[in-house]
Amino acid sequence: MQEFKTARFGVISYNADNVITFPNGLIRLEGYEHCKSYHLFHEEDGNRILHYLQSLDDPELSFTLVDPTFLNIDYDLELDDEESKSLNVSDDDEVVIMLMVYRSFMVEGEEVRSGEEIKAQTQSPLIINTNKRIGIQKIGLRGRLVFTNRPSD
Repeated sequence: MQEFKTARFGVISYNADNVITFPNGLIRLEGYEHCKSYHLFHEEDGNRILHYLQSLDDPELSFTLVDPTFLNIDYDLELDDEESKSLNVSDDDEVVIMLMVYRSFMVEGEEVRSGEEIKAQTQSPLIINTNKRIGIQKIGLRGRLVFTNRPSD
């Protein structure tokens, strides 16, 4: 196990064999283009709805993720040749989709405050080949989501 000191989670331990690489980085993160290695984890206690993606290249960069099915969203995605090649997907690989979630914010004069509303970035999901530990971010989905009503448990 290796250790990494983060700004958000303190010191985290991770297995180097489980690092997820985003060869193209995460799109539209100006100043963070060098961040390509991430540790994906969730809290061991409680529910496992929220996951955390911590950059191993920058201790300040982390994201909260959620499986879109928890939001009643099913994606009907088509990967282009470049995306398929980047993910190196074969028939035996498992591919998962995750959404970044964030808290809205408000600007009032010189003050920036966190809002109460939490939103999911549905138009730029992360797609991860869990077998090969490779991920991409698919940018600019429009009109390609299928919202479903999940039966309640």
